[in-house]
Amino acid sequence: MQQCEQPTYWADFQRDAECEDEDAEPQEAPRIYEPLQSLDEMRKRLEHRMQKYNEAPENKTRKLSLVLFHAAIKHVLRIVRVLTTNRGNCLLVGVGGSGKQSLTRLAASIHGYKTFQITVTKHYTTNSLFDDLRDNYTWAGTKGPVAFLFTDNEIKNEGFLEYINGFLSSGEIPGLYSADEKDAAINDIRLSAKKEAGREFQDTGDWLWRFFVNKVRANLHFCLCMSPVGDKFRTRARKFPSLVSGCVIDWFFPWPEAALLDVSSARITNFAMETDSMTKSRLMEFMASLHRLMLQMSEVYFVRFRRSVFSTPRSYLSFLESYLVVYSQKFKEIDILAENIGGGLKKLHQAGEDVRLM
Repeated sequence: MQQCEQPTYWADFQRDAECEDEDAEPQEAPRIYEPLQSLDEMRKRLEHRMQKYNEAPENKTRKLSLVLFHAAIKHVLRIVRVLTTNRGNCLLVGVGGSGKQSLTRLAASIHGYKTFQITVTKHYTTNSLFDDLRDNYTWAGTKGPVAFLFTDNEIKNEGFLEYINGFLSSGEIPGLYSADEKDAAINDIRLSAKKEAGREFQDTGDWLWRFFVNKVRANLHFCLCMSPVGDKFRTRARKFPSLVSGCVIDWFFPWPEAALLDVSSARITNFAMETDSMTKSRLMEFMASLHRLMLQMSEVYFVRFRRSVFSTPRSYLSFLESYLVVYSQKFKEIDILAENIGGGLKKLHQAGEDVRLM
């Protein structure tokens, strides 16, 4: 009865790797899909995974510093489930700063998946996208799963979405491989195909290419991060229907009050302030309530003037960081003034003492 009243969350990464001998290499952790004991226990596990992610040499420039409140943990569980499903792709919809990219990187690292994101420059063209897609096709077909992270800020032209739409619908992108590149991919997959297919193996170009495409579809997971603000999202959903039909949609709604409080606590708790703990706790609550008030007033503003004003999680984080920077600057200025005044008073007392002795 209690399980029916409270939602149950499941995950397949709750167990640690078993190692009978201390000198032996640890075995891969068993992936058993089972219910969570609690979200707080899962928070500890995810924080440990995040620490391992930050310690990896390849992630030096992309370290994660996430506040894993309950809503963020649920998003990670959903993304992990999609990534561990054959042909699983996800469409993450939310305003900027919701944590779509960071949570996807964390979710992909849990099972050791490669995470790839294109680097858009002014010289990035369709041919550049094809090169990146071919590299990830090869990785997914011959090595292992890939989480291909793609955001709406990286859409230099709508043709990019047309190619992704083609992959989501059929697994193939027209013009991606030339005849020679196709033959090379077939030769690379031949040995593994013979081992995996067994008696069903056919040493023909068409059969091997179909095997390669199916392997890529199973291992290459697109994680599309889109913002619902404006008309572009609606237009793209109509023009490229596989973005919706070929993906699991995860909506990133505005952070709840508890999440806002967790984020402010993470930023302010260990920050040195000349105040007591009670005042600092009230400051954290005020920060969270101020952002919620801003969201409420934005709705009122839209109803009255039919104009949208967006206060995103990114603006909330910027607000917290700006407060801490201004506090540090003003505290330093006041500390310098107090030191100067203290020095002046000390000299006045010394002068008075010298006059008295005279």
